[in-house]
Amino acid sequence: MSKNTEYSREREARIRKLTKWLGKNDFDAGVFVREERELLNCNYVYFGGASLSNEYSAIVIDASGQCIAVVHEYAIQRVRESGDYSKVYEIRQSIRELVAALRRIMKAGNRRLALDLGVSVSILDLLKQSGIKLRENSLKEFVFRERSIKSVYEISEMEAAIKIAKRAFERTIESLRVGLSIEEITTALDKAMLDEGARPSFETDIRIRHNLHEAEACKLSRGDLVLFDFGARLPSMYLSDVGRTIPFGISGGKAVNFLNQVCSIKREGLAKIVSGKSGVQVREEIDRIIKEHGFESTHRPGHQIGLNVHEPYGPHSNFGEENSLKLKAANVVTWEPGIGLEPNQSKNRFGIAHMEDIVIVGNYCRVLGDF
Repeated sequence: MSKNTEYSREREARIRKLTKWLGKNDFDAGVFVREERELLNCNYVYFGGASLSNEYSAIVIDASGQCIAVVHEYAIQRVRESGDYSKVYEIRQSIRELVAALRRIMKAGNRRLALDLGVSVSILDLLKQSGIKLRENSLKEFVFRERSIKSVYEISEMEAAIKIAKRAFERTIESLRVGLSIEEITTALDKAMLDEGARPSFETDIRIRHNLHEAEACKLSRGDLVLFDFGARLPSMYLSDVGRTIPFGISGGKAVNFLNQVCSIKREGLAKIVSGKSGVQVREEIDRIIKEHGFESTHRPGHQIGLNVHEPYGPHSNFGEENSLKLKAANVVTWEPGIGLEPNQSKNRFGIAHMEDIVIVGNYCRVLGDF
């Protein structure tokens, strides 16, 4: 089955669930808007926005399943030719034009609109000024709930993003040599991901540490630990967030022994990330394992991930009331315990090493990809 066919089936399933929700909650249509802040765009992406426009745009899905697109003039022909939308409205790069188009679609506010309320205050104000009536609704909560349970399609996309990150990482470490700067290593890794057909998920973070010391160096020397925190984002917008720490120019000693213990903690702790446990419980149990190995926990061991690097719903594996909810089967979270050597020694969130994978939650946890 082609990627396009897989995505089309996925999108149709999402629209069916949405239209059912709209009818049940007495709405005529749901509206998802693309702005310039990434965190606000992913509900829009979830319903097809990844293939729409990189400018201000919107998707309107009514209770019958009809889909309407509002897109920038540069994208109008491509979106019309896709056949995914019954109507396509053309605008220029303007929030006001976007709102005006939505007003026409919603017939000056006479239709009952479920707006994804993850939008900015400026959009909300313009919508109210235009005469569109906004009702209290939980559309955002509905979409977040749907997004938190990953489908086969979503898992396959994230695994593809992990594979790209892996190949780029392998190319990068093969090129390491004494004297390279953090900037040079970062550039090499980012370029390798671009060469593989993806862009970085976020700003690549590379640290160089001499042996097991917390102090960081700017250029690479033999005996250093090199920490990588990075990820690849596919055109579908699904992404990876992975990390590794490698010993450069050494094959044994305290540093390698420490990294082996980090891997042991990761294998042991993986069994604690299961459906039915709260994020707080997972954090407590992981911290206990780290302490039993003689180390200190330096930061939370994981977060939800998907279209956003840090998905805006919980629970993450961390303390706090917002993480008291229970993990569910098919949640996808990172697995990245922060491990420090002594109490209060490591101030960095990574601890001394950074080893990060992505796992799918269930009765037992499975690591995605083959990093």
